[in-house]
Amino acid sequence: MQKFLRVAALCVCFALLSGCALVSVNKEKEAAEIVAQVGSEQLTRGEVEPILTMYYQYYGIPMDDSGKASRDQLKGMLVDDYVRLKVEEALAKEKGLYEATQAEQDAARQQVTEDKLQELKLSMAEDKANDPSLDVDKKAKEQLDKYIAENESVFEAMVKDGLQQVWMDKLKADVTRDVAVTDKDVQDAYDKILAEQPSTYAAKPAQYGKDRDAGSIIVSVPSGYRRVKHILIALTDEEMQQINAQRYSQQEAQTAGDTAKAASYQESGDKLLLELLALHKDRAQEALDKVNAGGDFDALIAEYNDDPGMMDEPAKTEGYFICAASDFTKPFLDGAFTLSQPGQNTGLVASDYGYHIIKYVADVEARTVPFAEVKDTLQAQTLADAQDKLYTSVIDEKLKNTTVRKYLNRLP
Repeated sequence: MQKFLRVAALCVCFALLSGCALVSVNKEKEAAEIVAQVGSEQLTRGEVEPILTMYYQYYGIPMDDSGKASRDQLKGMLVDDYVRLKVEEALAKEKGLYEATQAEQDAARQQVTEDKLQELKLSMAEDKANDPSLDVDKKAKEQLDKYIAENESVFEAMVKDGLQQVWMDKLKADVTRDVAVTDKDVQDAYDKILAEQPSTYAAKPAQYGKDRDAGSIIVSVPSGYRRVKHILIALTDEEMQQINAQRYSQQEAQTAGDTAKAASYQESGDKLLLELLALHKDRAQEALDKVNAGGDFDALIAEYNDDPGMMDEPAKTEGYFICAASDFTKPFLDGAFTLSQPGQNTGLVASDYGYHIIKYVADVEARTVPFAEVKDTLQAQTLADAQDKLYTSVIDEKLKNTTVRKYLNRLP
């Protein structure tokens, strides 16, 4: 389940051409600008711009004319998502499912608090390693209280997101309450997957890994896969933004057919990467030394790793499932497939994300998964698919009958 990320809107100033004075924009008026009218519901710039700005920064999209096409594409996609959300919101209000009970509000606030507290605790892993006497629970609670006090509006937006999921779940349950599936539906679903998966994975080996990561039901496991774990000593978010900006400019130059300019951006990006990696080399080498000395790899992941994907199940226990064509950064794949035997680990493998220390955990057995092994999961998935299909059709019809006007030029 993907949740919208909420961040504080950035302060923006515009220079007006009638004279040399700089005039501050009225932020409240700007945030209240309508970027879409969805029936009787309005979508404001203040709702969309923080998320849009976050995407621009994450992907390193320039704010000048060179990034206009990419910005326009993102604006269209994001506003379309919000328009659909407004349609769902209107339907929830019609059915009396929108307003949260006090218990639901309390539960959403508690969940956000617990999530943030856990995030703070995880961020203290290195501090705890350097100072075993550190009371992580106490320090995390102190930082949480400070965070809430200093970022009240952001915290409340996160609670609002949690409540959004509450009414969406209630709406979907109401719309799909009469949906059911039979045993034949489940068997037919298995037979269909079994008929399609082997040829799909033969043609596109990386798809198995993607399907597995997405939680899709697998009934045909292809050959050529192995399980790996890694310790990532990551660049900071700011450093990765610098690298992303260089790689984006390189890609844009390549798309435009300017090979000389693309080569220049690649060279400057590679040089910048080396400079940034040097800032993290000592910590990475320290982790590698412990691995090579026979240290427990899982324990060292907990101590050093900056990749959150490795901290969550199933990757925490099983590792990542990869093949030579997997959609991982090339240096990571090259490093992982230099290992010839399970149990081996690489040295420091550099990528645009930082330094990786990769361990070859095991090979993945190619096999056909019996129906009985996946029946319960497939039954739940078949029901969920039927519910999704009905829910989508209901919202599609509601959207079709809703007058929508979009004003994307009011977004940056």
